[in-house]
Amino acid sequence: MTTAPWNPDLTGVVGSHSHNEEVRVWRNMLLTLFLYRSVMSVVAQVVIPEFTSLGDSGVRQQDSLALGTRWFLDSNMIWINLGGLFGFFLFGSKILINIAFQALAFLGLYQVLRALPVDLRNRMFLLMFLPSFTLWSSISGKDAIVVFAMGYAVGFLIDLHYGRARLRLGHLVAVWIVFVFKTHYAPALLYAFGMILIFRHVRHKAIAALAAGAASLLPLYWLRDVVDELSFAVAPHFESGRSTREVFWVDQFDVF
Repeated sequence: MTTAPWNPDLTGVVGSHSHNEEVRVWRNMLLTLFLYRSVMSVVAQVVIPEFTSLGDSGVRQQDSLALGTRWFLDSNMIWINLGGLFGFFLFGSKILINIAFQALAFLGLYQVLRALPVDLRNRMFLLMFLPSFTLWSSISGKDAIVVFAMGYAVGFLIDLHYGRARLRLGHLVAVWIVFVFKTHYAPALLYAFGMILIFRHVRHKAIAALAAGAASLLPLYWLRDVVDELSFAVAPHFESGRSTREVFWVDQFDVF
């Protein structure tokens, strides 16, 4: 049996002592997570550069904009403009700009925690303290923007599973960000969306999920040569420029 999630209303809560205690714990959890992530924003700016670099996050800590006719379809320009806005309103403070980016990601994490049942939320809360995930999503980087979008998307899917999903502006923004920043995430999100709708009409949910997953591999098999060719077209992006990543594939079909 699936446990329905507890979705606290943090404004004007009136109820039993136990419910008020749950709300207090929920607020403390969110505050703890936000403060922890903010500390990591400071560490990323003050401590980490003494040992290594964090990509080109520092480039996005400028109070300048890069507007163009199609900036809203370019992930780098969106990233630059967001950093520019934060820089303008936060007096160019790199630490505050980092915290602003982490706060954006925090909104996405909140959407996931809010939608989950209490027991699952507590487990997910602990996972959100993993240092590597926290560090990269608490600096002025694309990771924070993507975490914001994925948090809203996953939160919507969880709400859809429990039959209480409502499409809001944040979800539309999330779709836009995923489309621009991480288009290859879309198939997984669409698969989850489709499975949730299908599960409402089938009895053997596990079998349906396995069958749909297996069927989704067929297009990859049919297009394997095209995908393999495209994968090697990506290789130059890792071999030149400022990328610190090595090429992941050398032989045919390594991409799979």
